[in-house]
Amino acid sequence: MIWKRSWLMLWLIIGIILEVTAFFQNSAGNGVQSVQVIIAPIFIAASVYVSFSGLLKNLEIDKIGFNRKAQSFLFIVGDIASFGLQVAGVVLQMIEDNKSLGQGLIITGFIIQIVSFCCFIALVISGHRTINTTVIQATMQGYYCWKSYFKALYVIAVLFFIRNVFRLIEYGQGYGKYIFNHAVFAYIFDAAPMLIVCAILVLVHPGFVYARVQKFMSESKGFPEGSAGR
Repeated sequence: MIWKRSWLMLWLIIGIILEVTAFFQNSAGNGVQSVQVIIAPIFIAASVYVSFSGLLKNLEIDKIGFNRKAQSFLFIVGDIASFGLQVAGVVLQMIEDNKSLGQGLIITGFIIQIVSFCCFIALVISGHRTINTTVIQATMQGYYCWKSYFKALYVIAVLFFIRNVFRLIEYGQGYGKYIFNHAVFAYIFDAAPMLIVCAILVLVHPGFVYARVQKFMSESKGFPEGSAGR
């Protein structure tokens, strides 16, 4: 992150810290653990949204449907709304008289998260098609090319979908029920997918992808390396 000045990865780091502390803090109590596990993927998703916007910027694509800056803003706002609902729901579920309200808020938060991510994937698909129609970008090859990052985004989308549907089913079943009381489900359908997502974002790091794209764009236009878009 520091080497490539890709500060957007701070969101990923925050998400990883929350995930790790959540799954290794069993003695802290189920309530605290639940809050951390629920909100961690929201930060990880934010890094994905912002990195996609950054990729479009480096590919000199100003909009797909609407302005790319507005796209990131709307998705992050959706995540913030989901974050607020889920945290409030977990807190209310810890209060005996408000379990049903808390459950409803958490489920609503997960639905917002799923819908938001589905919209994001539709945008990624649209962006993929748009970039493929441009001659310069379509010829780009290599491990850190934009094509590699789009492949990574599709895999990440599937993993996020699995995780969010699992949590939706878990809280739909109810606080303290079978899935909630068996940690193996959380490790398989939450911890594992998020671990793979983080690994993908490190292996296909946006900072390296941006640098490769900038170099390619500069060479394609006959500019000195690093001068594209200035």
